[in-house]
Amino acid sequence: SQLTWESRTKPTNMGRARFNVQSNTESIMVYGKIPMTKHSGFKLYPSSVKNYSCQDNEGNYRLEELQQRRNIGSLRRDRMVYSIEDIQPKPGYRWQMSHKKYTELNTKDKIIVKGTKVYQKIYESEEDSFSYEPFWSFIGKSIGTSESGKSELNNILGLNHGLETVKPAKLLKKLIYHCTDSDSIILDSFAGSGTTGQAVIELNNDDGGNRKYILVECEDYADTITAERIRRVIAGIPDARDEWLREGTGGSFTYCTLGDPITV
Repeated sequence: SQLTWESRTKPTNMGRARFNVQSNTESIMVYGKIPMTKHSGFKLYPSSVKNYSCQDNEGNYRLEELQQRRNIGSLRRDRMVYSIEDIQPKPGYRWQMSHKKYTELNTKDKIIVKGTKVYQKIYESEEDSFSYEPFWSFIGKSIGTSESGKSELNNILGLNHGLETVKPAKLLKKLIYHCTDSDSIILDSFAGSGTTGQAVIELNNDDGGNRKYILVECEDYADTITAERIRRVIAGIPDARDEWLREGTGGSFTYCTLGDPITV
């Protein structure tokens, strides 16, 4: 898939740039070596807790209305136009549930009719009790921009780091949360300022995970910027604006340098 991140909020007004259409988004490519149908699925943020306010001999349950949808075009399914206790779908509509599935649920006493509406019993034991926010393809500026990422790095390293394009840690946290498990190893082959390492540390602190990271940076600032950022995040920065950054996250990492090439 392709995600779109709203990475900028400030226009470039130098010279003729102000007369051009200015780009304020970047693309994030999502790919893997196995199909999503064989994947465990993206991890999602819970948005609400489902309410199981009804009860019978089988346990606690909630009612979900059996919906209708238009019976036209490629969605046309005439076999899904049937009567439920004399209740017919609206003209031009069909049930979203097949007659076979309805019969199966009705036999198990999982269908309830109230007036002109049909409901399905869904038991607490049959599903996850949370509703979830989808993993949307558009990531807005509320998750952070290039400007906020640079400001974040300034807060950690000061103003003289010399890097202009910096991803915000909140963006990396979101991507890592959705796409990895709590014990995954996250590899960043172009680590830059080390945002990925900070994001992994923060995410582990948030949810108690045991993710690990490998950061690779071949520029000469690998120690003074990439690794130094992680050192300061772990140890804490006394004069930082954010409380968590003043206290430090704790933890440790190993810093390695490449030796001479091995020749045979």
